[in-house]
Amino acid sequence: MEVAAFPITVKGTNPVFNYDVSVELRSRDKKTVINKDRSDPQDKSYCRQLVRLACEKSGKFGGDDKLAYVYDGLSCLYASQDIEDQDVIVEPAEFTDKLSKAFRREIVVRLTRTASNHELCIHTPPDKMSVDQLSEFKRFLSLVVCQYALDCERYSVLDHGHLFSTDTEKVVVLNGGIELRQGMSKGIRLVDNGKILKAAFEVDFSTSAFYRAVSLADAFKGFRNPDEANEVLRGVRIHPDYDPHRSLNFVAFTKDTPLTHEFESRDGKMTTVLKYFEDVKKQKIMPKLPLVSVRQEKASVFPADTVSIIPHQKVRIERLGPRLVDTLHSHNAVLPHVRYQNISDIIRSLNLTDSNPILKAFGLSVQSTFSNIPSSKIWRPAVQMGGTISQPKDDGSFSARSKYLVPATVTKWAVLYDDRGVRAKIVETLVQRLCAEGSAKGMKLPTPFIIQPIDMANFMKKAFLNIKEFTGVAYILVIDPKDAGFSTHSMIKLVENYYKVVTQQLDSQLVEKCVERNQRMTLENILNKMNLKLGGVNYAPKFSDEAAELALDKGTFVIGYQTAHSRMSTEKVYTEGEVRITEPSVLGFTGNYMANPNLFVGNWLYQDVGHEIVNLQTLEEQTLHVLTLLKTLRPTDAKPKTIVVFRDGISEPQYPEFETDELQALKKTCARIDPKWKPKFILIVTTKEHDTRIFSRINGRIENPTPGTIIVLRPGKEMLATPQKAIKGTAQPVKITLVKNETTVPFEGIKKFVHALSYTHQLTASPTGLVEPIYQADVLAKRGLSTLVTFKEHFPTDVPRLPTLQYDVDGLNKRLSMKGSRLERIRFTA
Repeated sequence: MEVAAFPITVKGTNPVFNYDVSVELRSRDKKTVINKDRSDPQDKSYCRQLVRLACEKSGKFGGDDKLAYVYDGLSCLYASQDIEDQDVIVEPAEFTDKLSKAFRREIVVRLTRTASNHELCIHTPPDKMSVDQLSEFKRFLSLVVCQYALDCERYSVLDHGHLFSTDTEKVVVLNGGIELRQGMSKGIRLVDNGKILKAAFEVDFSTSAFYRAVSLADAFKGFRNPDEANEVLRGVRIHPDYDPHRSLNFVAFTKDTPLTHEFESRDGKMTTVLKYFEDVKKQKIMPKLPLVSVRQEKASVFPADTVSIIPHQKVRIERLGPRLVDTLHSHNAVLPHVRYQNISDIIRSLNLTDSNPILKAFGLSVQSTFSNIPSSKIWRPAVQMGGTISQPKDDGSFSARSKYLVPATVTKWAVLYDDRGVRAKIVETLVQRLCAEGSAKGMKLPTPFIIQPIDMANFMKKAFLNIKEFTGVAYILVIDPKDAGFSTHSMIKLVENYYKVVTQQLDSQLVEKCVERNQRMTLENILNKMNLKLGGVNYAPKFSDEAAELALDKGTFVIGYQTAHSRMSTEKVYTEGEVRITEPSVLGFTGNYMANPNLFVGNWLYQDVGHEIVNLQTLEEQTLHVLTLLKTLRPTDAKPKTIVVFRDGISEPQYPEFETDELQALKKTCARIDPKWKPKFILIVTTKEHDTRIFSRINGRIENPTPGTIIVLRPGKEMLATPQKAIKGTAQPVKITLVKNETTVPFEGIKKFVHALSYTHQLTASPTGLVEPIYQADVLAKRGLSTLVTFKEHFPTDVPRLPTLQYDVDGLNKRLSMKGSRLERIRFTA
């Protein structure tokens, strides 16, 4: 396999010297720090220019001609020589043209030795470094590899892990205010060739949406209406063209125009914005364009053609509509040979050769060709159906044309459909076929007790409250047109939470095609979900060979969990009146505690946002709860010998907390059940949040790895796996790290066990890219976030609050989680 990981060799023994940087704009008694932690890419660009000027003015900070530095654009600078703490004043006369437009007064660049890790011994083997030293080492390497290209202004910096090309020819304009820019995501990983552990630069090609650096007038023209413009542009930083050193936050396009909006001028007379600009600014402006309102400014409105968007600001994907999101995804879902070439182009642009003066000064060399790492022999688990065993094919898929492993039984269910967009005859035919096919698969699926048309456009008013009259109903199938101009999905899912009744939503167009074209595959997909939502199990992998010792049906207990955070703002807060409300984070938690050990189900729990990893008390209580369920539902496995814990949503510096604090909380829970019970734990972190791609070269052509491919990056410790077939573009491997193994199961057995868990998704006859415990934990955590948003929208006075108006987290868990209900015992998220 060809791996986009480029090993780094430390040739010298000299240390790297670490400095804190402060860039301060001074005016009389006031100073403003420019390089704040949350500085945007434009500020980082200014800081890079200022540090470069300071370096030149100070004679390379007092070092010799061979001194080189690496700067992150914020507060961290690494130097190849030890230099004195110093202040360097950069005068306005020394500014570049760009700096002159942004600043009017002198700026002080201050360098101070860091309190810790000032001397970073980069020649020390990575496995001999402390956690803090290794983190600093990786940070330095991630920066130094790209410093030359940044100095040449080939890229702009978005954040520590992302750079974007400054090549305007590669920009794709989507509309007046949005453009797509090519770039990279990058990082440092450790690789082991069996002889030595080395750091390697990992990089992947990416395309992101950015706000165009144009006037608000031009940006406005690219949107269909003011509401769309306001939604996408809200919060973007702008500056007046006639005063570019100011930085403002866009709020909205107003209903007023320069022609209609009046205000009191300095002479006490009323005037319009149009007349003010003509008389005072001597500037002609468009009279009928909406005015721009900004946050926290005395002049609260500006003409749209006099303010422009500050460059290099990325658009958060949730701000983009479905059409723009699809366009963005299509630019990222490139075929493997295209991605391979794009990564190769990035590596060439970084100039990882002996002519790179930055790498040379620090005594580093970086391999500029893809690493060749052999893959393990492909192994795929057999899959057990109701009466047959299926062996996966070369693409990972398997035949599921058999009875379900555990067919579900339902006594009472209901069907609701949109009264204006769905034909009754189509619904009736679908129900007949579902009942017939479900029976063939072993399900007990009687005719629905009611098939009822409803007003989906007024779902909350016309249908939501009436559902409480469906006494004894365990499952509701809802059919509505998803493109009807109204969204019902979040409201339908609120039914599950509010009434603890499972729901399933179908698009009416899909239903019509399924019925009219007799699409058997679509019918099977609907039934697969139904069987799970009704408590059944569709199939299960067979844990054989080295994985047999961890077979789920032999008592191995598995849990998976991860957290999700609100995206309503970067600070996870919003203002309600005079109070700043902090949004909670959500813990998604899964386990195989049901009567059939092959089924993974779960729940979500809210926790204070301050717990970036996980609230240990919440973890302990939830683990106790599921172990109690395990004892009730599967008494023979009540005290399993082995507990496998899957974790996602954490980075390597957080692994020690997983291995110590979280593991101790889990062991404490076991001791609460029985002090003598001491199960063995296996701790595993799985993630797709990394930048290492793997490619297969077949007959000279770059292809996706064969489904089931696993390459070991660090023997006994870390691997990359692509269990799934890429439906579109390039397969994204999952990184699997064995953090702790208290058992005697060898790494090969754990590798096959993890791979087999990719065959437990139940909904499709093929493996998933993530193991099921984490796949579901992610879905559950996000469902918890969306449930709170929907509940606040429709029942604002019922949201559990403390007297301070902050959320009552315990109350949220009692009111909005599924804990204690029948839903935590079935796959309601299927």
